[in-house]
Amino acid sequence: MPAGPYSYELIDSQYDPNTNTLRSVSLSQLNDAGQVLGTLSGSSAGASQPFLYANGSFTLLAAPGALTTSATQLNNAGQVIGRYTDAAGTHSFVYQDGTYSEIAVPGADFTTALQITGGSQILAVYFDSAGLHPAIDNNGSFTTLAVPGAASTSVRANALSSSNSLPAINDADQVIGSYTDDAGSHAFLYDGSGNYTTLAVPNGFNTTATEINSAGQVLGTYTLAPGSSNPGSTRPFLYSDGTYTTIAPPGATSVTNAQLNDAGQVAGTYNDAAGTHAFLDTDGTYAVINPPSTSATSTSTFLTQLTNAGDVLASGSSSGPFVYSGGTSTDASVPGAPSTNLSRINDAGQLIGSFYDGVTTHYFLATPTGTGGAQAADTTGAVTPAADGGAGADVLSMVDGTAASMPDFGTTNPNVVLA
Repeated sequence: MPAGPYSYELIDSQYDPNTNTLRSVSLSQLNDAGQVLGTLSGSSAGASQPFLYANGSFTLLAAPGALTTSATQLNNAGQVIGRYTDAAGTHSFVYQDGTYSEIAVPGADFTTALQITGGSQILAVYFDSAGLHPAIDNNGSFTTLAVPGAASTSVRANALSSSNSLPAINDADQVIGSYTDDAGSHAFLYDGSGNYTTLAVPNGFNTTATEINSAGQVLGTYTLAPGSSNPGSTRPFLYSDGTYTTIAPPGATSVTNAQLNDAGQVAGTYNDAAGTHAFLDTDGTYAVINPPSTSATSTSTFLTQLTNAGDVLASGSSSGPFVYSGGTSTDASVPGAPSTNLSRINDAGQLIGSFYDGVTTHYFLATPTGTGGAQAADTTGAVTPAADGGAGADVLSMVDGTAASMPDFGTTNPNVVLA
């Protein structure tokens, strides 16, 4: 998807009529439908609260009867998974179209949802008298994951640590994780049909699986064994149909933040003698991702995100954020803003992030217009049409910062119930 110019929708501080105060906003996830998952702070309840933004409307996420509610992931179907607490304890839920459904393995002391696929499969962990177990939830039917002969089986450790964690499950119920036995710890790939494959890079050790795509390809890391050119260092690899391929841009001394898309492309950041660079690997052909030629010269570039469309969101140490698409880098900074930070991009090329207008920080959803003039932002923070009147002129103007002008979130639906 060609990048920019962009039209902008503000997802900004909201007015709380109950306390006559502003509620600050942060954005965490963006799906391919342009829906945004975020968090509201400073609410009348005094606690952080998640919300879903779609088509200009805000929906507060608050499970019925909950004391607190948190959200961890948004999928492309608009489903949200998260956790809530009530008088009985902590529970996991999936939310869609106003309905909250509890996720609970029968007989378990507690169940925690980790990730949800586009096909609604949920990767979870549950605790019972025998300990902690990973499981797959298919519409309320649970499959416990247990590598035969293993002392313990776990899913990828960082599946819960970040709302933007890399996928550990795909729509075919394939799952990556690790298990322990008498020989130590090992990575595995579960095929969705009861079979487990141990992942072990030849002539390496400490193999770890970090991401799986829709084709069942696995991205991971391993440590170079003694006797290699750089023993003890870590390298990323791609596992596909029984073959391991090391991800190694020419001249790289190290590679970090590697990501995999559904086409089997890998992007990341590498270091060499000249500095730090973002890259895109397509079937073994490496493209170095540089900032736009119109940007300030950057000594370092860093990967932010790789999309399934093959677009890359990156940033330069001096140039700010940009989008690399089809071999071309395009500046993605908000025009006229002193600084712009971008956190996510979807397959349609939409972006979420924030910018500073010289007075305060604003959060936004940016949508590529494809043609026409760019937008300009004045020093007061109001977004104005481009001088040439081109595409993207119809954008939401920024509020003037007074409480009376702030749109309200509205009310949550009191009729939703746990299914």
